[in-house]
Amino acid sequence: MSETIFIEPTTGRKYALDNSPYHSIQAIFNHRNFWINLDPKREVDEMNLEFQEDINGEWEYVMIGEKKSNEEEENEDDDDDGDEDEEEAG
Repeated sequence: MSETIFIEPTTGRKYALDNSPYHSIQAIFNHRNFWINLDPKREVDEMNLEFQEDINGEWEYVMIGEKKSNEEEENEDDDDDGDEDEEEAG
């Protein structure tokens, strides 16, 4: 998506950030992960919505693999396969 929007889960209605009935955000999700807002009392217009690049600790991701790059994940998979073979043989 090219813009951030709110989706009301009970109706499916979409709202632009500047035209929504919400005061705060408790969680955010996309196709890769789910993030929990660690300060849900903060107003929407005061929030850092750069949750994927959060360096201030405002958001906590749920899916553990999210912080790894694709290259790191591929290398980890390769390493895991080799370690298992060595353990079985040894």
